[in-house]
Amino acid sequence: MLVTGENIVLQMDDFSDHKKVAPRKIHINSEEVAEIAKFSGIDTSDLDALVEKIPDWNGNKGGCDELGLFWSTTENPNGKFDWYTKGGRFKNYLKLRQPRPPNLIGKLLRRKPKSSCNSALKSEVCLSTFEGDTPACYLHEGTWSECPLNATEAEASNWYSDFLKFFDRLEGGTKITVIDIHH
Repeated sequence: MLVTGENIVLQMDDFSDHKKVAPRKIHINSEEVAEIAKFSGIDTSDLDALVEKIPDWNGNKGGCDELGLFWSTTENPNGKFDWYTKGGRFKNYLKLRQPRPPNLIGKLLRRKPKSSCNSALKSEVCLSTFEGDTPACYLHEGTWSECPLNATEAEASNWYSDFLKFFDRLEGGTKITVIDIHH
């Protein structure tokens, strides 16, 4: 994935599976109620008994209100990953328009200029980076965009086109960083 801007940690936080949010109710549908009842050996009409079994069913505290049985969670409904790292499996994904000379220590160690990297300004990135290898998602100014999972050929083509339009709209001085996420 690509993240634009400077504060990657702050931007990524809103999409972490580990971010705790205010408790919210998830109502249980009739098939799930039947599953809990069968799992517990309780009649589906005995709501008080079923509430007691919700933690055994999914590990969360349960309850009952005017809409029926529910379980409470503080899990992030916007969670997209459980951990991430800069570069990772996609180390040096960004191809540079011009090789970057090594820094002073690199020069002393006789390192060669880098033709790819994990983080660069948009103006430094060669558009060929994305030909046939478009990022599956990107995060820009707090908005997460992603290619549909198991995309059809048409969906993948649309994603590529939409991604190129997004990339083209970025200012040349926008920092772009490659992030490897795991979910």
